[in-house]
Amino acid sequence: MDPEPDEEIAALVGDLVQAARVPAKRRPFSVKPTVERLTTLAYEHGLRPDVLRTLVVDILAAPGVLLDQASLGSLIRNLYPSAAVPDDVVLAIVGCLGQGQMKPPLPVQALLLRWFVLVYHVLAPPALAVLSRSYAVLFNLLDTAGIRPQLCHVLVLITRRKHVRPFRIQATLGLSRQIGHDPHLIGLLRVFKNYYPEVIVGEATRGRASPFKHPDPQWRTHLDEICLTRQHNRQDGEGRNKGANGVNLLDDAPYNGFRVRHEVSGRGRAAGKNRLPTVHTIHAQEESITLEEIDSAASLVAHFETIELPSQLVAVLADPLLQKLLLLRPADEAFKRVDNWLEACVSSTASGDSSREELMDLLEVVHDYITSTKTFPPVFHRFFGEILAHWNGRDKKSLILESLAFVPIASFTETYKATYELLEARLLNNEVTSQLDLLSFYTLVLRQWRITMMAGTDDEAGTKAAVSIKALIEHVNGLVLALIQNSVGTSPSAPNNGGVSTIALMGVLDFYEEVTAVLALRRDDVLASVQELIPPPAAVYTLHFHQSAAVVSRLYAVLANYKRGLEAAMSRRPGRSAAAALALAGTNNSNAQPLSMPLADHERARVNLFNGYLMDVCNCLWRSRAFSSTDTNALGCRVDGAVVGRLAGYVQTLLDRELPLAAAFSLSHSPTLCLQAISYLRQMEDEAMEAASNAGSTTPPLQRRHAGPVTQAALLRLSNSGGLRITWQAYRSGLLVHLEKQHLGGIASLMYNTMKNLMNARASQGG
Repeated sequence: MDPEPDEEIAALVGDLVQAARVPAKRRPFSVKPTVERLTTLAYEHGLRPDVLRTLVVDILAAPGVLLDQASLGSLIRNLYPSAAVPDDVVLAIVGCLGQGQMKPPLPVQALLLRWFVLVYHVLAPPALAVLSRSYAVLFNLLDTAGIRPQLCHVLVLITRRKHVRPFRIQATLGLSRQIGHDPHLIGLLRVFKNYYPEVIVGEATRGRASPFKHPDPQWRTHLDEICLTRQHNRQDGEGRNKGANGVNLLDDAPYNGFRVRHEVSGRGRAAGKNRLPTVHTIHAQEESITLEEIDSAASLVAHFETIELPSQLVAVLADPLLQKLLLLRPADEAFKRVDNWLEACVSSTASGDSSREELMDLLEVVHDYITSTKTFPPVFHRFFGEILAHWNGRDKKSLILESLAFVPIASFTETYKATYELLEARLLNNEVTSQLDLLSFYTLVLRQWRITMMAGTDDEAGTKAAVSIKALIEHVNGLVLALIQNSVGTSPSAPNNGGVSTIALMGVLDFYEEVTAVLALRRDDVLASVQELIPPPAAVYTLHFHQSAAVVSRLYAVLANYKRGLEAAMSRRPGRSAAAALALAGTNNSNAQPLSMPLADHERARVNLFNGYLMDVCNCLWRSRAFSSTDTNALGCRVDGAVVGRLAGYVQTLLDRELPLAAAFSLSHSPTLCLQAISYLRQMEDEAMEAASNAGSTTPPLQRRHAGPVTQAALLRLSNSGGLRITWQAYRSGLLVHLEKQHLGGIASLMYNTMKNLMNARASQGG
């Protein structure tokens, strides 16, 4: 059996550690195959922190190593860490730099410094601290020509204002004049000049300077893939993003949201992000604190009031730390400058000076900004208007929909005409999936508006928001009906039709669950129009007769929450108590409890419609009166009487025994719930058999088992013939509990909120 990759890598590194101390002629084996195998495995799987530590400390940076330079170079070029790089690895490399008989060759040192640049984004915070404290050591090595280019690149990455001192500026200027204005030194001087422009004159930094591009973007991309794969594997195995050495790569990465993104160009970033300037503070005073010096949450809090804003404020679109600062310490001028920059981008595209592809490239940046700050500045309206005007409905669809969901609450009519109407025209293409995408978008919009209402304190604004939410729900009701018609009404022979239908109906339920969440806010401005938020009959009855137990359970939970919302609305009316709002309406022999309340005519029609939903569901599931229209408020599921008669005759021709159509949709006989019902009865029978066996009884406690489906008469016959003894009421009550345990609690929720006898039973039990 082949060893695991990590085990094989550890064994190969152990072999190399031993071989590195032995001259080539005295080694018992050739090093070349070992190096080739190790580099292959490192490229495919990466190196654990403990293996990386051994390889660097004991071989690559160790004094007196006897491996050839080609092998050392091959190892460094394939030194892919699979987790955050620990500090002792960085310390070992810093310690091996410089000239000396026991130092690695200068080409090897140059490769190790280049490796620092490659893995800078996955250095653990302690490793970054080591680099920062080693600044003086690294700076003093600038006169070593063999490693100067790579050394300057590392210094550019780690330079902060605290590192820039007059003596270092003077030393760099002198070295630059001495060796003939080396472009790498000029690039470093330009970084120094950003911190102290009054010290460094312009002539000193003139000339060609190194751009300090990322040395190998493909290497960086492959490293990210290795780290991501390792994180997923650890999540599957341990449920956490912990590495073998306990380092959390996600939390300990340099860019954890409390550090400025010191981006290095050419790292495979998105095209839109490449157009953005990075955070940089020019003309900073020595006593001021720049954002680049912040490296933790504690540091941000300590210097919060004195942090100087960077020169290029448009970097807020991509830098998390600057976003946090401007959210906590808003600056109108800052946001105005961002607006002006985006306005210039949109205007440039509209005039033809830049392509719309470039505008789409900025979309990812704008999306990240909107979703992280939960804000939608006014300038974004024109930005997305320009994008939607030429959008094909497919490219970067998720980014567009997620971003537009954060449009602030305003008049729905105005927002629809300004944004949503154009979005619908571009998105809808007569396919169910496009309608489902639009419904998911409106669900997200409603969620964001609900969150805004929860956080708001302005009553007048809340009232306007309630009007907008009402208009949004009424608009989406039409979309829901179209989606249900297209998804359920497609040909049964169409491939995956059942799956599309179920997914579409789940999307419908997602939306109405969000509506009930709005009702749960118990805001008077929302409850005042709650009758108008009731879902349309076609949606309710289509979901009610669906074959998925998950769908019907979620529907009943939604109806139960609507009922609570209606009750809360009526109880808040002047002169109306909560008890009165729960008064029983209908005939005296009905134990189903709809809503009863004094209403205006249009309100009464809506409430009667909702009461019809409740009565029809109870008649189907609990009372064995499916399609009955004789009870008060019952609508017979809106099925014509002639159709009901023909269905009843059809059912009789299909079944060997008599089963009236009225009972065919009860908990025991429903095609959707019959399996759960009979499973519950058989579970009770198994428990009775097991209890008798544990008690040592030799006589079987059950002479026979129920074959199903369960009816009241069948349970009586079963009890009289030696079967399980259980009453019809106890069976159905237990079945509701069983369904709750099977994560189908919506059924029980509606029954306990609608059936009077169940409500009284639960109240007497203290439930």
